[in-house]
Parts: sequence; structure tokens; C-alpha cells
Amino acid sequence: MTDTATHRPVTDLQTYLGAFGHTLMMSEDMVDYVHSHPLDILAQPDDDGGPPQFLIPPGADLEALRGGPTVTFEGLMPRPGRYRAWTQFRRNNKVHTFAFTFEAVAQ
Repeated sequence: MTDTATHRPVTDLQTYLGAFGHTLMMSEDMVDYVHSHPLDILAQPDDDGGPPQFLIPPGADLEALRGGPTVTFEGLMPRPGRYRAWTQFRRNNKVHTFAFTFEAVAQ
């Protein structure tokens, strides 16, 4: 994510309801929906089989954490079709909501 005013990467996302973001994706006919949080597991530096590293470790002070600029959401759409997504982030103590439409295709 990039700040539109400064063109700098956003690195000061605040947690909102325990995560660095939330996305709700709903099918065009409003029958199916998926709720997703950003992935908070970091890639392992090697394949030694060690425990995963968490961006948000258990017991962390959620108000002290800051995130960004990369925020990755995953969602398994129940069927192909057009979906509308609403994504929320908190920055500077304000919740921002962004909406977009996408097409899920069968693979």
C-alpha cells in the first residue's frame, strides 16, 4: 500500500478488531460470502521445519503494533462469478473502507 499524498509506502497500519485489515467478499446474488483477514504468518527463512513466525504474535499489545506496506488477503470463493469486496484498514485512528468488484473464475 502507498500513501496517495506522499507516495510513500504505508507502514503505520493499526490493528482493527485484532488484525491489520478485514475483507468481506459477497457474491453478486448475495448468496455466498467470505470474510478474510490478512495473512499474518511470515515465510520461513529456510525449510528447517521450525515453528511459523507470526506478524502478530500471541499476547502482543495490539495497540502498539504497526503494519504494512504489504497486506495479503486470501479467500476461497465458493463458486465462479462476480463478487463485491469491502476492505477495511485502520490508520491514524480512523477506519478506512475500500470497495471493489472482481470476477472469480473456475480453475
